[in-house]
Amino acid sequence: MSVTPSARVLGEPRDLIAAIPHLLGFHPHDSLVLVCVKHRQTVASLRIDLPPARHRQAHAVQALDMARGQDVDGILLFVIGGGVWVSSASELPHSGLIEVMKQTATSMGMRTILAVWAESTQAGARWHGYDSPDWTGTVRDPSTTALAAATVAAGLVTFTSREELAAQLAPVADEIIARRAVLLDHSPAWRPSGPAASAAFRSVRDAVAAGSDRRHPLEDGEVVELARALFDPSVRDACVSFAFGPRAETAERLWLELTRGCPTSVRANPTVLLALSAYIRGDGALASLALDHALSAEPRHRLGTLLRTSVDGGLPDRIVAFFHDSSIAETERLLKSPGEQDTRGQIHR
Repeated sequence: MSVTPSARVLGEPRDLIAAIPHLLGFHPHDSLVLVCVKHRQTVASLRIDLPPARHRQAHAVQALDMARGQDVDGILLFVIGGGVWVSSASELPHSGLIEVMKQTATSMGMRTILAVWAESTQAGARWHGYDSPDWTGTVRDPSTTALAAATVAAGLVTFTSREELAAQLAPVADEIIARRAVLLDHSPAWRPSGPAASAAFRSVRDAVAAGSDRRHPLEDGEVVELARALFDPSVRDACVSFAFGPRAETAERLWLELTRGCPTSVRANPTVLLALSAYIRGDGALASLALDHALSAEPRHRLGTLLRTSVDGGLPDRIVAFFHDSSIAETERLLKSPGEQDTRGQIHR
């Protein structure tokens, strides 16, 4: 499941389907896409794999719980692919799933505004309405929409598939990871303390500051040093603040490089920071994939679990404000002189 924040004006089905790749960050295949609507604008979008019949109800409840949390006026349902419509057939592909989604939405007090099947989200693909298969048309070219222009202007990339998006997070070569794991194993035991944590945070802050001018990959020793610094929860919590400041872009590039270059044992912390940074700038697809990677590396990662729950629920403004305020407080604490430090403002332990 992936949830993406958005705020786009509604249009005709041909335009709505063309908008889906830019809302999600990629062209979905064999997917159910749910778009939440409030005041005639989309406020969030969610994609799930098309479930088998026995799992439809469970997936419907999980997906619509997110929509209910957004306090929406209604929902739009799109099945992308998952079969071929034959003009002589009486049903569109996955009509049973749509019925379950609609019935579940009604039971939760939500209105289904639109339900449509489309061959794909590519230009010229045919679409049909579930309530009336004779209501049909073709998908507008997604690259010519106003949303496509806005996506480019915001620095976001729309990938041809979720797999292409996921390739961004692929680890570097095995031999590089193995080399760094050896260095990590031979590093002194990490005993976080006030002065040590302050110095560790400053090393990460300096790496973020240098990121805009750096033209070469991090060296093995640099990756290990930064990974060890982020292993301290107070340092990691303070680094959340970079997602809200002028260095958000360079910080996110650093988290991505560490996600790809860290040994598995220390990968979760930079990957969670990558997820939060991506989500705050509007890239929910990357955020969701990063969280998958983080929780695969460390299933009980507390901040990752908290963020997973928040992202799947649409990450309300109050949660974003909490992350912001807590990280700023932790940054200020770490930058005090050691004798003045206290334990206020930490996101969690």
